[in-house]
Amino acid sequence: MIVLPVIHHRDEETTFKNAEVAFSEGCSGLFLISHTGDDSVIPELAARIKRQYPDKMIGINLLTQKAHVALRLSLAMGLDATWVDSPGITSAGPDDTALALFGVTANNPQHLLFASVAFKYQQEEPYPAVAAGHAARLGMIPTTSGSGTGEETPVEKVATMRNAIGDAPLAIASGVTPENALRYVDTVTYCLVATGIGSDFYTIDREKLRLLLSRSASQHLP
Repeated sequence: MIVLPVIHHRDEETTFKNAEVAFSEGCSGLFLISHTGDDSVIPELAARIKRQYPDKMIGINLLTQKAHVALRLSLAMGLDATWVDSPGITSAGPDDTALALFGVTANNPQHLLFASVAFKYQQEEPYPAVAAGHAARLGMIPTTSGSGTGEETPVEKVATMRNAIGDAPLAIASGVTPENALRYVDTVTYCLVATGIGSDFYTIDREKLRLLLSRSASQHLP
């Protein structure tokens, strides 16, 4: 299970310090996100982190932007990944948003698109495994969560999604901690984590991150 810290941006100094902590502890990549609506600065900050750590996977999640806008901004800044909370995928199938995203990623196969499905604060998804299958068939990485920020992702839910998509990448983005990480290492490819390694909402706790990494599998990107 590859641990990808999610940095909650507050200011440049804190963001770059968090990146330094993540990479000095051996993380292969990270995501940058703003929970205060300050998305205008996120792509450039992420690009600066990428220039400083060119061998690392750097991604963004732009909460105030439509999915296709976030994806194109990420690509334009030379980033490696985009995580979108509204990819247009449910168990009913992909909608026009999802198909538009696929049209972009199909021409940029090196770029990783993490697509939130059966995710917190979305309409309740009755068939998470089916939704995951739709995302995987479009070349996206189905990314699921618990019921709220910091809430543990149900192991059974993750297992059904894994069974549905075979060996395709699968991510979780909620509730992973050093204490429960071993529950997921056999089924999850990527763990996007913030609360579980934070000393507060904006600061990575080095010791918590170190412990989580020690309880996870290889940190080398596939």
